[in-house]
Amino acid sequence: MTGHVQQLVNDSRNFRFLADPALAGVPEATLLAGDAATAEAYVHTDPDAAMARGRRFTETLAEDVARRAAVTLRPRAPQQQRTQSLFTAGAIPARVRDLLEIVRQYGNAAVHGYSGDRVKAMTVLQSCHELALWWYRERTGAAPGPAFVRPDPPAQLTRAMLRDIEEQIDRLRAAFEATPPPVARIRIGSTTPDGRRWRGGSEVVGATGTYLVHDPVETVRAEDGAWTLMQAAGRHLDGAGRSVWLRGLRVDDDGPVAGRVRDGLDAQAACLERPAAGLPALVERHRDGDLHLLVLDAPAGKSWLEMFGDGRPGLDPFMLPLALAVLADVADGLAALHRRGHAHRVLDGHSVRVVLPGRHGRLRDPGLVGWPHRPGEGGEHPAPEQRALARGRPGPPTDVFQLAALLHAGAGAGAGPGPVAVPLRDLLPTFPERLDQLLLRALDPDPGRRPGAGEIAAGLRQGRRELTAGVVA
Repeated sequence: MTGHVQQLVNDSRNFRFLADPALAGVPEATLLAGDAATAEAYVHTDPDAAMARGRRFTETLAEDVARRAAVTLRPRAPQQQRTQSLFTAGAIPARVRDLLEIVRQYGNAAVHGYSGDRVKAMTVLQSCHELALWWYRERTGAAPGPAFVRPDPPAQLTRAMLRDIEEQIDRLRAAFEATPPPVARIRIGSTTPDGRRWRGGSEVVGATGTYLVHDPVETVRAEDGAWTLMQAAGRHLDGAGRSVWLRGLRVDDDGPVAGRVRDGLDAQAACLERPAAGLPALVERHRDGDLHLLVLDAPAGKSWLEMFGDGRPGLDPFMLPLALAVLADVADGLAALHRRGHAHRVLDGHSVRVVLPGRHGRLRDPGLVGWPHRPGEGGEHPAPEQRALARGRPGPPTDVFQLAALLHAGAGAGAGPGPVAVPLRDLLPTFPERLDQLLLRALDPDPGRRPGAGEIAAGLRQGRRELTAGVVA
């Protein structure tokens, strides 16, 4: 790799690891690095070109995975079919399939519609970064670990530089296509670890299907060993391979305490039987001996943290309207839970999902619905009543507090055990004043003085309208 492409890759904070000496002499590595770094250079000045380059990056990645896994892809088949073929063959996990699909859809829209959408271009770039990390780990066995950094606008690219970049990437692609495929590696199937002690690769059998568990698995064990709660992303081992969220309760001592936890899982299933915007859809509730299983639909998307960050640095003002729209959808889901007599009580950057395409907000799971209150509950943003019982019992006002806390933390207004209740206008000067005051009410230490989830949803949508109209109330 020489010339301006090498310069772009060296200057890239997100993709320079693809030029690692461990990958020297690998044509696909240099081609991937060139396309990704070029997409990064275009993301501010030509979003459509950035998305088109991102799509080409994913096509190269899919071709390389197919060659190394000995998966035959039909010539000139649509990218969506090629991705599904890789997934069905077990060559890529569900997360990689979903990212490839996001880039494909946005890349198509850019090529055919000339959208000029910088938000979509940045989403494509972030997706390519996550794919690049996965590919690097697969090829080298090492984890590069660089977190995604939103790129600064680059220096102006001259016509001579653009011509040189295009010519060199064309040569890289020709070298990649001329490289003979490697000898097929032997693929050893999973031995199906115990479905009652989940880890990546476990197969869990339900009433309506079998599910493959993905890493990481979150595990909580009772202090007395009476029960173990496991939850993880996974996929349905049917023809479509749809993504799911799995929650399993293993009961080892079926006493009163474990019984209350088991009943809580039943309450979660009953609560989600009726569909509602912002809530996950129930796939099935099943019991197999001592294992109690809850399976939820998990459409393609990203977590709040993946989309908007953790507040270090603060929320990009350009992403603020989308963040408000996502939280408004989540507030709708919380309001539905509250009408059904429940509260989530553990709202955080992992449990809020941004569904793609469409960028709708949704809860990943029902949280602590139906489960007894436990000391230390509340996750990353515990409400005052979860830290001190003198404040009252956790309930619907707890969810309102945590939703406001999540936005404040994302904006950089507090990332500790609770947000610093400062006006967001101090950090984001264009933030709508009426919404700012509403969120401060939501952070009131007294649960009785907080607004309801429906009022929060309406306020978030009005605030988004004001932002997109350029009006500061």
